[in-house]
Amino acid sequence: MLSRRRLLFGSAASLLQGAPRPELQPYFPSPAHQFVWRNWDLVPADRIASALGCSTSAVRELGREMYLGDDDAAREYDERLRFAVLRRNWFFVPKEQILSMIGMTRPELETLLDHDAFYRAHLSTQPAVQTIRPGSGATVGKPLRWFEPPPQTGTTEPRFAFERALAEPIATPPVQRTRKRPATIAYPYFCPYGDILALDDYQRYYPQGLLQRKAAHGVSAIWLHALLRDLVPTKLFEPKPHRLERLRWIVDQCASAGLGVYVYLNEPRAVREEFYERHPELRGAPGRPGDGLRCMCTSAPATREFLFAGTRDLFRSVPELEGVILITASENPTNCYSLTRTPECPRCSRRPAAEVIGEVVAAVERGVHEAKPDAEVIAWDWSWGIIEDDPQAGIIAALPKGVTLQVDFERGTPIVRLGAKAQVDEYSISVPGPSPRASAHLALARKRGLPVMAKTQVGTTWELATVPFLPVLDLIAEKMRAFRRHELSGGMLSWTLGSCPSMNWELVHLMSSQKGGASDPVLEIARRRYGRKAAPKVRTAWKIFSDAFRTYPFSNALVYSSFVLEGPAHRLYPKPSGLSARILNSFDTLGWTEPFGPERVSALFRKMGNEWRRGVELFRAAIAEMNDSQRELAEQDAVVTEAAGLYFDSIAAEVTFYLERNRSGIASAEARRSLQQQLRAAERFLALCARDSRIGFEASIGYVFLPLDIREKLAACRYLLEEVGGVRA
Repeated sequence: MLSRRRLLFGSAASLLQGAPRPELQPYFPSPAHQFVWRNWDLVPADRIASALGCSTSAVRELGREMYLGDDDAAREYDERLRFAVLRRNWFFVPKEQILSMIGMTRPELETLLDHDAFYRAHLSTQPAVQTIRPGSGATVGKPLRWFEPPPQTGTTEPRFAFERALAEPIATPPVQRTRKRPATIAYPYFCPYGDILALDDYQRYYPQGLLQRKAAHGVSAIWLHALLRDLVPTKLFEPKPHRLERLRWIVDQCASAGLGVYVYLNEPRAVREEFYERHPELRGAPGRPGDGLRCMCTSAPATREFLFAGTRDLFRSVPELEGVILITASENPTNCYSLTRTPECPRCSRRPAAEVIGEVVAAVERGVHEAKPDAEVIAWDWSWGIIEDDPQAGIIAALPKGVTLQVDFERGTPIVRLGAKAQVDEYSISVPGPSPRASAHLALARKRGLPVMAKTQVGTTWELATVPFLPVLDLIAEKMRAFRRHELSGGMLSWTLGSCPSMNWELVHLMSSQKGGASDPVLEIARRRYGRKAAPKVRTAWKIFSDAFRTYPFSNALVYSSFVLEGPAHRLYPKPSGLSARILNSFDTLGWTEPFGPERVSALFRKMGNEWRRGVELFRAAIAEMNDSQRELAEQDAVVTEAAGLYFDSIAAEVTFYLERNRSGIASAEARRSLQQQLRAAERFLALCARDSRIGFEASIGYVFLPLDIREKLAACRYLLEEVGGVRA
């Protein structure tokens, strides 16, 4: 089974291999056209012109040839869109031109990429690319018809518009913050992931309206990510004090809505070699290949003192914090065992791995509880398989008594899809849980007397992270019933995705707060949301969606290294790109379809799409039986629901296209048929995305895709059908 850790390692290892060739698409007349298109909605035209070394009017002329109109990117979201600029340009634009557009220096870019392993793993090695200049013959002097956008009805919702809508306060009674255990923890939906405390506009991501909506759905606390060395001064690090001041403001702001705050720590975070010139005694195992990082060895007393004193002083400085959430394996390099069972560390390699992990957790637990005895220290079992075989009895035995064990609820569940066997190695909604691994961890923790909670997702998951919710309420209800059986009335219910307020969260709140429980809580949510008359049809539609989603061909390669999250917005490759799959980007490779294989994956997604369409038709039929206010809400929900089905249709068609391209060429009848299917899906998807700015958004990345990406897919399909297949699209 391909784990997320192996995906990150594989992407990092590619840093040391030969660079891929540049990515230039044939439907653009010149590299300058591709440059302007890919940056039009991300970077203001004057900065595009500066990077290209031409006039703004020349940039606008290139844009007009591709039907880009007169509007270009607003500057308000510059920082939010920086990673999107990197993603779109990395494989054909030199780094200096990219830096010019995003206003960063090389050291600043390296700092950004160092902040989380995901960023560098996603981009990997940059090809050897040539500086792009328009040149004297860059313009073609006429519109390029395959770029013409389809006619749109209604107004287009600006990207990020959902932030303003969710920030609006709602009418709620005054709230007195009271501690709720076990906690129900969620991410603040649109807060950027990473170093939020470094952003000058950090307050905009914690508006009262959003926090009130989270509290109304039964959430008791939110979480945020931070690096300990950036928060409090210690003998090893001297951070600036403004981060603590900002953290206090966030804690106070959340408390006013009745919410607590947990800090997620992945510690001690690895540092660059220069640090060890001053502290050679702390030098531990190396990080991932090519990342330039090295672990701070926790077998060294000074590192454990840093963990103890840092967390103690954090809770002394911000005593209103609810607790900490600890990951000790995978993600970023931290302790010497965090990425491997055989660390290249002369001290840790001679010690049991479980002892090292227990020591890390114990240092944090002592620090937190010395400052605040009733704070919660959550030890998350995320990726402990890197360190010890399931069920990790050694690690659980090494945990200190004062911690709560958080268990990945679905991870380790065996599945079969069309006869092919696989295993869920992530959190999942298609599989409700608990897995055999989760059950074993719960039993081992209870035997030791440790409190237990679960990590799961209830809004959406990496299975389809770029929609705000998946209306599969029967699967969520099964998950919540399993929580109740295992006496888990709370947990960490979202990572950076899946926390948008929705009917899923309403269901979780209803089922968590019930004593006896309604006979059909899913039907009850349909009644509350859409009225009693429409509820039976909505209930049936949700059942259809749930049954369809159960057949999802889950593998880590599929959810992390495929084009699933982009669906109808994924770029099309007429010729083999030569680019290697990496986290959240498979380009035109199909290796991510294993262990099922491309034929099975295409068949499964096609069947999911067909069933989903049947549910959408029933849901839309129910709208006629609602009053005006119910109908308005249902129409909003229908946009997201229909969009989810178009992902499945497009994924099935694109897999078929690459199979045909590799077997028979792109002029074959089956390849043309798949292009037409992708074209239809993208046209409808573009219309739906115009109506809902949440589609395509995920907090740790920002926008995975924007409407212009969907238009590029349309252009590619039209170009290939006309220029290669001889069919006017």
